[in-house]
Amino acid sequence: MAERDESDIGHGRVDAALADIGPDSVDGQLIRSRVMARMFERDSPPPRFGRFELRERIGQGGMGVVYRAWDPQLERLVAIKLVETRGVGSSLRQRAATEARSLAKLAHPNVVTVFETGIEQQRVWIAIELVPGTTMQDWLTQDPRPHDEAILHHWIAAGRGLQAAHDAGLVHRDIKPSNVLIGDDGRARVIDFGLVQGDSTEPDEEAEGFVGTHRYAAPEQRHDAGVDAAADQYAWCVSLWESLCGQLPPKVDPGRNLPDEVRRILLRGVSEDPKERFPSVGELLAELEAAVAPRPARWRSLLGMAGFAAVVAGVAVPALQTEDEAIAPCAFEDDALAGTWDDERRQSLRELLADQVAVASIERGLDDWATGWHEARRVSCVAARVDGIESERTLDLRRECLEQRRRVVQITLDTLSTPTFAPQLATHGPELLARLPDLSACADGQRLSEGDPLPEPGPEREAISAGYDRLAEARALATTGALERAQSVVAEVDPTPYAPLNLELKAFPAQLEIQRGRVDEGVPRLIELARDAEARQLDELAARLWVEAAAASAARWSSPRLERFVVEQAQTVVRRLGRPNEPLLAAVRHAQASLLLHDRSFEAALDGFREAQRLADERGDEARGERERWHVAVTLGRLGRFDEARDLLQMGRDRAAQRWGTQAPLVGHYTFDLAVLALETGDFEQARAQLDRAESIYEVAFGSDSFRAARVRYARAKVDMANGDFGPALTSIAHALDVYERELGSDHEHMAELHEAQGVLLFFTGDLPGSIDAYRRALKIARDTLQPDNPTLGRLHSNIGESQAALDRLEEARASFAKALEIYEQSLPKNHPDLALPLKGRAQVTLKAGRAAEAVGDLERALALQLEVGREPHEIADIRFSLAQALAASDETQTSRAKELARQAGNDFERLGLPERATEVKQWLQSL
Repeated sequence: MAERDESDIGHGRVDAALADIGPDSVDGQLIRSRVMARMFERDSPPPRFGRFELRERIGQGGMGVVYRAWDPQLERLVAIKLVETRGVGSSLRQRAATEARSLAKLAHPNVVTVFETGIEQQRVWIAIELVPGTTMQDWLTQDPRPHDEAILHHWIAAGRGLQAAHDAGLVHRDIKPSNVLIGDDGRARVIDFGLVQGDSTEPDEEAEGFVGTHRYAAPEQRHDAGVDAAADQYAWCVSLWESLCGQLPPKVDPGRNLPDEVRRILLRGVSEDPKERFPSVGELLAELEAAVAPRPARWRSLLGMAGFAAVVAGVAVPALQTEDEAIAPCAFEDDALAGTWDDERRQSLRELLADQVAVASIERGLDDWATGWHEARRVSCVAARVDGIESERTLDLRRECLEQRRRVVQITLDTLSTPTFAPQLATHGPELLARLPDLSACADGQRLSEGDPLPEPGPEREAISAGYDRLAEARALATTGALERAQSVVAEVDPTPYAPLNLELKAFPAQLEIQRGRVDEGVPRLIELARDAEARQLDELAARLWVEAAAASAARWSSPRLERFVVEQAQTVVRRLGRPNEPLLAAVRHAQASLLLHDRSFEAALDGFREAQRLADERGDEARGERERWHVAVTLGRLGRFDEARDLLQMGRDRAAQRWGTQAPLVGHYTFDLAVLALETGDFEQARAQLDRAESIYEVAFGSDSFRAARVRYARAKVDMANGDFGPALTSIAHALDVYERELGSDHEHMAELHEAQGVLLFFTGDLPGSIDAYRRALKIARDTLQPDNPTLGRLHSNIGESQAALDRLEEARASFAKALEIYEQSLPKNHPDLALPLKGRAQVTLKAGRAAEAVGDLERALALQLEVGREPHEIADIRFSLAQALAASDETQTSRAKELARQAGNDFERLGLPERATEVKQWLQSL
């Protein structure tokens, strides 16, 4: 008899014991997993909901249990709430899941973020951000008790989150102190949306009895008469009253006081009749904030002994302190930006810049930034030294963050406020303001604490600071287009052990390559550095580098698969940061929309650009919001909604002219775009007028031989070509080629576009060998810069075939058309209209070679493709005539159809103003 394995016996006993817990017990599954791992080194997978792996139970409420869980995809901890829906009907379960999905769309800093949701094992599960902190209920029990102003601060923040939920059509139904979380980052968040439902005043026929908490519930909720946002307002007011006064309204604990205006507001919020409450929580908050705002003449009489802080204005006044005593720890330092942005700097700019409209706009933008900087500095102090909701360590980090950003602005203005760069400062004013350092990151204490700490004060820290100063100088220079000088500045910085700075310095040359238009050189380097940042756990920097790579590559890297990978990776890394109001989200959404636009998914692209605009506008990012509106206009044009596109572009131009003057480059950009739109709609006269205006602006701002001016000449060549003025068009193309080659290099992908345009013009002027040479120059560049299956290569082969056919080099032409088809069929859908061009070309060559029957199939397919789209009447007429000739020559039974096709083609040629082609058709018909 063989010896028994005692370890197997042990495993069997454990399995049997754990089985008693029940197969659907989540806690039982967790216990099993831990026992197997710790006692017997035997893996047992933890319970999963979606992709999330449960780790441990961390809380329980009336409607479910909350677990700490691991997200393996984004490598972060989350909270999973399991809503107990096994005992309810399927319709209620589905509704709960639908409401959870609605919450996932709600992004507000004072509402706990919902990442994903689903239904498994008849339970609704919700993946939520895991926020270290404590509930309002526990926070209120601290010794000493929190100041009234801090209590009010947090409840007002929670009220803003509640209003955001109401705006989204959602009702909480269980607002109370235990459902407001005070995070360690000092931010209040409304939590526990397990009871949330759509806004409805009708009773829920499927619900079984009362849901909520009687202590805080509105009368209509207690009587199950239907619940809407007014019930949440009631519960919020009860909760705030209790938090301040120690008892439910209208009672107040002895020794506590409630200002009359605050009492009136809260009592209105707890009116028995919902109609007598405020129309919305937002309106209640507005009145409450006005009541507690600082009004020195009546401050003491209003605040009583407890004293509410001026929460909205950010000036918190602890109880029993005078106004001066309270403000002193965070007194406003009006000289904190001395040497950065002050009266002396303002006067210097006015003397340097002749364009006073631009000066006024730059001043206004810097004034706004300075106001935000002062406010951020003061608020951080109030949070730590008055409200007591942040530590001194967090205050130090926030001040350090603000100081770094102040240095960037000072160095930028020092660099550009010289006679050498002053003209560029006016010209590039919009770019300057767009690149003012973002202050929002300095408000997130947790975000700052997770960053790579600087060394202690000393030589090493000074060297790091000097390195960042030089980087700021280089970036300022790059804004003006002085790229070589910018690169030399960064090259002079010595390497440092501080990884964040080193990576930024290494990324800068790649960013310059992208600014030069050399995406193939810049993007791979950014990706390499982003991966390095990830490996070092520099998540903020990694996310920024991935997003820069995505923005640069989307629809520009000539490799759809790689472009899509970079954009998806950027989205994943930004999501991993776990912040719903992350500034990088708008850039990621823009990159996604750019891919959709390139894929001709115009409606989806339009939605994407509009979403990016919304995200930018919500953050007050005026520059990005304006860029997204421009892309909305471009996409509307691609959709054929030309009037809407034109209106948006004209509005943008008017805003730019008002802010920066009628000769500002930004006005030139909008004017150029209006010219392109006119060109697309066939309004060549309007296109030429707009191009003339854009060119005059560009020549003053950038010079007559600038890249911008060359773009205008290239567009003018298209207008001349459309009007049949081939000589002037060729001259414009030749000039543009010289400038493009000088600015971009002879092998840049944009050079291929110009060579192709030159080839088209040479074809129409009869220089067929010259056209083939131009097309081949374009093809060589395209092969070096594009993927082998890129449709551009197919188009160039087709163009070469067309010129070869005109020279009667039929076999060469047939091979060129065949290659074009091979590429198109690899990269385009089977019904794409572009396939019609090489199909027609190959068929016409075959027909000319006397193989009419062989040409019929290609022509039938080409005609079907063109008719499905109907946008190329010239092509449709040409294909019809060729098909008529092929049918008549190959099949006598098709003579009748051949004649009908020819008649249709002749009529089309007449209508299109091509009498010579119409005569050709007529003569052919007469010869039958």
